[in-house]
Amino acid sequence: QMDLALWAIDHDVSAAELGRDLGMGEVQAARVFDDIRAKRRAAGYLHAAAETIEPVGHRQTDRTIET
Repeated sequence: QMDLALWAIDHDVSAAELGRDLGMGEVQAARVFDDIRAKRRAAGYLHAAAETIEPVGHRQTDRTIET
C-alpha cells in the first residue's frame, strides 16, 4: 500500500482516487499524503549536497598503509 501511495503522490493522483484504490476514505488518503510530504520535508537535508568551508579538490598523499 505504501508503494502505491508513494507512486500516487509522485504522479499527482488525487487523494480520492488513492483512497478508492486502497479501500479507504478520501480524508484518510489525504492524511497519508500529508504524512509522506512531512517526512520528505524532515529528511530533505539528507539529500542536500555537502557544505564545505573551502572548495575541496582531490589531493594526493605520500601515506602508505602498512600491513
